Amino acid sequence: MMKKWKLSQFGRWLSCGTALLLISIALAFAAAGLGGKSDVDSGGGGAASPGPSTPGGTGGSPSPSPPDSPGQPPQAPESLDVLRVTADYAVVIWLPVEGASAYRVYANDYPMVEVTAVNRATVTDLVPSTWYSFQVVALNTAGESEKSAVSRARTQAVAFPETTGQGTDWGVWVSAWGSLLSGAAAVGTLYHAVSVHRQARRGTPEPQPGEAD
Repeated sequence: MMKKWKLSQFGRWLSCGTALLLISIALAFAAAGLGGKSDVDSGGGGAASPGPSTPGGTGGSPSPSPPDSPGQPPQAPESLDVLRVTADYAVVIWLPVEGASAYRVYANDYPMVEVTAVNRATVTDLVPSTWYSFQVVALNTAGESEKSAVSRARTQAVAFPETTGQGTDWGVWVSAWGSLLSGAAAVGTLYHAVSVHRQARRGTPEPQPGEAD
């Protein structure tokens, strides 16, 4: 009888122990499930919370500022004028242009000379007795301006053609021949004066024109 009671009591303890074990396992699994959910909610793979709003963006780091826009080409020069013109060159001048770093001068739509920091230029290698249409553009790092208004001028004619060899013009030759002729006339006058002096010392009158020998 005692043995049956002990076995019955042991069975109840075993059942209670098994139930407690199962309850502990269930509680452990429940706790593990709640911990994983907490990790997901706190950012372990979920969507990040938006940062503070900034001007020009929706959050996070601020957007970079746009780069500076490039400069503009200068305005076209004004008041172009021809100061001086010769047979083979001309001097032109114009009003300075704000923002220009250099200028280019055209003659009959052909670029002739480029200058910096000044608003005048000397255009060389021109042809005598020729009409030229001068224009100028302003330059800077952004490009070049439109061409200025046209200023026209005609080169002078050559006074004397050049000779070959020494490159001396006819004016020099004419001047030289004039000097020689003047020298010859002076020599003739001196010779006549010496002849008159000799005749006077000899006592022989100088023959007059038209007298017979």
